[in-house]
Amino acid sequence: NAEGHSVSEAGPRSACHVPHNAQDIKMWARADADKNKGMSGLCISCHRKGGLAEKKLVEENGHPVHEPLKQVISSDKLPLYTEDGSRDKVKDMVECSSCHNTHQWDSRDVSSKAGAHAEVDGDGNTSFLRLPAVEQHGALCAECHN
Repeated sequence: NAEGHSVSEAGPRSACHVPHNAQDIKMWARADADKNKGMSGLCISCHRKGGLAEKKLVEENGHPVHEPLKQVISSDKLPLYTEDGSRDKVKDMVECSSCHNTHQWDSRDVSSKAGAHAEVDGDGNTSFLRLPAVEQHGALCAECHN
């Protein structure tokens, strides 16, 4: 992280956040976030080849992020963002964190810590998703793509 400590030294949150010497918004712990990718650049700084989370790469053909989407409706359950990364329900900027809550592995079980291990693979209901994508008839996707 920005302080030069490993996760084993400083704890699980230290890969993303540090209380002192933060590099950017949200007490960010890494200096190599891609500013052109907005809030999603924070995630991509680790989830890329050569990054700390290269075993969990973001798909190249995945959902577009840090782009205004013309077909998105305002969401009461999923956060949307402005260009600078502020939350705003009336804006249409979709970021990784619109669908993913990195602080909660399973939206159906707030106490679940199953995803705290790198060897765990999520599914369409877990993977830090804010809403289940499979269960509840695709609630996650239907929230914006109704």
